[in-house]
Amino acid sequence: MPSARDFGLAFVLLPPGPLNAITDVEGVTVGHRTLSGGGSATGVTAVLPHGGDLFRRKVRAGVEVINGFGKSVGLMQVAELATVETPILLTNTFSVAACAEALIGRAIAANPDIGRRTSTVNPLVFECNDGAINDIQAMAVTAADAGAALQDAEGGAVPQGAVGAGAGMTAFGFKAGIGTATVAPAAFAGTGLTEVALRDPHFLAVSDEADVTNRCVLANIAVSSGERNLSYCYERLLDKTGHAHGVDSPQWRDALVWVDGLARALRERLPEEVRLIITADHGMVDIDPGSCVMADDEPELVADVHAIAGEARFRHLMTTRGTADQVAQRWRDRLGEAAWVLTRDEAIEAGWFGAVATRFRDRFGDVVVAMANDGAILSRKYPGELRLIGMHGSMTSAEMSVPLLID
Repeated sequence: MPSARDFGLAFVLLPPGPLNAITDVEGVTVGHRTLSGGGSATGVTAVLPHGGDLFRRKVRAGVEVINGFGKSVGLMQVAELATVETPILLTNTFSVAACAEALIGRAIAANPDIGRRTSTVNPLVFECNDGAINDIQAMAVTAADAGAALQDAEGGAVPQGAVGAGAGMTAFGFKAGIGTATVAPAAFAGTGLTEVALRDPHFLAVSDEADVTNRCVLANIAVSSGERNLSYCYERLLDKTGHAHGVDSPQWRDALVWVDGLARALRERLPEEVRLIITADHGMVDIDPGSCVMADDEPELVADVHAIAGEARFRHLMTTRGTADQVAQRWRDRLGEAAWVLTRDEAIEAGWFGAVATRFRDRFGDVVVAMANDGAILSRKYPGELRLIGMHGSMTSAEMSVPLLID
């Protein structure tokens, strides 16, 4: 599978090994055991730091926790002692225990004194949550599967994609593997929204958003990951320009021409077998200042409202307990046909948010206000919104109708 360096991109100063892989380190081997069929899409991946007795010949290691949400075995001792004394296994969340058992059994077989006349052993197992497409409750991975991955570990080129622990991994709701990627501005790397929305894909940072050539190179790297691939490339110029100047401005039309050129360059430089799909996450309307409402200046609107959230064209009102119906009626009387005003229960019943699990209902406002005209509900608590000309978030056709272009 092509790597970043195959496309002329180097992220560090030191040269890579001949394989540009972990197995370039002398003695390191990698093995996979893949399980598929009967509801299973899972497996085990094994990484062996060397081929000897790790319990007797420990290797140095460190720990860096990214989000504290992974289910692991053995991590705390590595952080404390800075050594690894078993191979490292990756598997699905509910099979971590089976893999830990395999590592303990393997270490005892090589060192019968473990736990009796010597110290115990610290197995290292980490999770890959493949529950979206794998029947994770089946706990299909066994200690024998872990043993097979360890037994099959080899040096040389490392298999990637839907193999081993990557067999059941997904991204964006589609099948992925160990190689799916996202291409987006560098400023978004590691943010909470990026981590929550994109989850598993590798993040390829765009440092200069105006550099079309580099963006095409990164896109080629992204689509080369795995046997099958879904890569997400984000472009924000139209959105930024629309907010600042409006969608009926020469600046926005200039931005549209530039984005069209980027799309053309991507199509020309991506492999022919790659399907390019272009869409948007929303439309936009230019706001008429005369149609806006400054909620802070209207006491009857903010009565019994202890917080105004959401976007200026789709507000969520948090109300005093038991007052949602009265608040909704006051907002209906004030806005008339300029907005759709519903209580939370009414909005959920109308399907505004799709299917909503009971545990998530309280995340919506007690009252929701969606603008039907070209106005906005403003508040000085959100000064950034006061400068915007183009806005989005409501349910008008201009905001809800988006293009879907498939080449």
